[in-house]
Amino acid sequence: MLGIRIIIASQDMRERKRIKEILFQNGYNIVAEYGDGNSLLRSVHQLEPNLIIIEENILFDNGLELAKSLQENARCPVLIFAHHLAAEKIQLLGEDWSFPLINKPIEENELLQGVKNTLSSYEELFKLNKSVAHLPRAEAEKILIGKAKLLLMERHKISEEEAYRKIQKVSMIKRKPKHIIAEAIILSYIYCYKKN
Repeated sequence: MLGIRIIIASQDMRERKRIKEILFQNGYNIVAEYGDGNSLLRSVHQLEPNLIIIEENILFDNGLELAKSLQENARCPVLIFAHHLAAEKIQLLGEDWSFPLINKPIEENELLQGVKNTLSSYEELFKLNKSVAHLPRAEAEKILIGKAKLLLMERHKISEEEAYRKIQKVSMIKRKPKHIIAEAIILSYIYCYKKN
């Protein structure tokens, strides 16, 4: 785990301490802890984390957009921990943009598995991006969108055209390029596959 830089964000100081202790004992480097989303947003670029672990309370104070913004702008994965009912709410809110979730109260094995799966999922997405990096930008983006369409078609049993419209709709709503939406879809599917 040498070199893995993690930020923890939770309003509950005891929860932050417990997560920090578990991760530290397992070789992870905790670079910062925050009790609110605004402080986290202000410092995330300077700290350059490999992973952000964030509590659902912070998300609901700032909206799910906080997690999306962190994942996009910090270019690192976000792992959310939440009570069971809150986890269901997050999944509903983020239907088109899934995040890895672990349940509260936090169990050591679940936390460590969640961190491992989230990091390896993000690494797979990085490798996919790297494999198309030599291609012209438009062609690379087309490959990412194509991969995301296939995943949506498989999961929702929809046509290719419907999958593309779904990506296009989220892209317009979020005002983000389609390839960024495709990356988020791919990342969430990789994580879900590893979890199951």
